[in-house]
Amino acid sequence: MLSKGEIEDYYPHGALASIAGCTADEVAAKLDEHRASYDDPSAAQIVEAVVSDHHEAIKSAAAARIPKLVQAWYSQSLQTLRDGGALKHAQRKTGDALGAWLGLSKPIIAAKVAGWITDNPLELPPELRNLLDWISAGLVAQPAKDRDKS
Repeated sequence: MLSKGEIEDYYPHGALASIAGCTADEVAAKLDEHRASYDDPSAAQIVEAVVSDHHEAIKSAAAARIPKLVQAWYSQSLQTLRDGGALKHAQRKTGDALGAWLGLSKPIIAAKVAGWITDNPLELPPELRNLLDWISAGLVAQPAKDRDKS
């Protein structure tokens, strides 16, 4: 049902503009500004790099020192991966970009958007209206005794 991605992708630009104190036309650009790119290594890449880069030190290190050394090895291997261009480039998800832009937590943003939706029901984009209708239909169809359990 969330064909656009995460729930934050459905937030009306009018709601976000209201929270941010800007116009709805500025919202898309503001979000893009806060979708900072970052290097995104997989866990497997990091483990492989640490073991490959530091296998001799791993074999000879005292077990008690390993936790402290791993932090240094991780940083060194990550830098090597970055310098070598081995990391894929990713961008912040919408929810993270919103948090960076607005300086608010996801639950606070969600509560403010919900308040805006309550005050402006006729301004909902069709995708959000369809999503809310789908959720409402599911709740109405579910017996009350089952709803109380969830």
